[in-house]
Amino acid sequence: MRKLCWAIVALVAVALASWLYYSLAARPQALPDGKPPLFTRLLVVAAHPDDETIGAGVLMARTRRHGGAVRAIVVNTGIAAWRAGDHAALFAERRAQTLAALALAGVAPDDVTFLGIPDLATGERFSSVVERLRAEIREFRPDAVAVSAWEGAHPDHDLSHYAVAVATDLGATVPVWEFPEYNRRYLRTGRAGFLQADWPFLDLALTPEETELRRAMMACFPSEGPFVRRFGDQPELLRPLPRYDYRLPPDVLPYQKLFGKRGLYYYYRLVRPVVERHPVGYARLSARGSRGTVGPSRAPCAPG
Repeated sequence: MRKLCWAIVALVAVALASWLYYSLAARPQALPDGKPPLFTRLLVVAAHPDDETIGAGVLMARTRRHGGAVRAIVVNTGIAAWRAGDHAALFAERRAQTLAALALAGVAPDDVTFLGIPDLATGERFSSVVERLRAEIREFRPDAVAVSAWEGAHPDHDLSHYAVAVATDLGATVPVWEFPEYNRRYLRTGRAGFLQADWPFLDLALTPEETELRRAMMACFPSEGPFVRRFGDQPELLRPLPRYDYRLPPDVLPYQKLFGKRGLYYYYRLVRPVVERHPVGYARLSARGSRGTVGPSRAPCAPG
């Protein structure tokens, strides 16, 4: 009985230590003001074809409507290695659907770049992704980069996010904003939102016309069935890049939801090694075992 009691105490201690460890892994940034940003040169970076539309479809349309320029980079093919069928044809279909959706937002095909990296292979070509982003930033000179949040939704999402963090030196060269997709909170409630719901964020407050546009954009992805369409009535949310310690997993539960018991394996096999090979900012400032200690960071401003 005594051994059982000590085992229970040990488990409770481990659970408490884990909670403290991950709760200290990141800090929010203060919002520049309470108004949705209006950008003049917006670069959107997405993992898969449709992620740019799910996360920033109306933001791109609003930027174009106000005379701004928009470019998008889609890193992955959106085709899982184990999916049956002709992957080249499937990727071509996903490309066409993405271009159709972005055309509704006023984004021309020439302003959309597909890197064509197979799903779950971003880490193998991470350096080339970072260099491609840096080249795009030098040439396009965006006043903002929008990318999916670091929330453990998918290894490709997290690595696309981290590539932006590295390419911009944590937003030092250009302000970075992140948008939610399908983190643990979304998977549980079906309602879009950031994992850390109490951190400051901006709601773009879509008009009825923008909501209809969003629904029409989501309908451009029939190959994804009802999954993408369910985002049609979701809000679009943004927040400045928080101060993350990227050596820590953002959240392991969505990985487990998507990939089963091997969820944590996907983080430590695919994401963590990239962070160790390409440390940036708080991955450099935080000593091993520091439980996510982070340094100060500049919040980006919202131009316009």
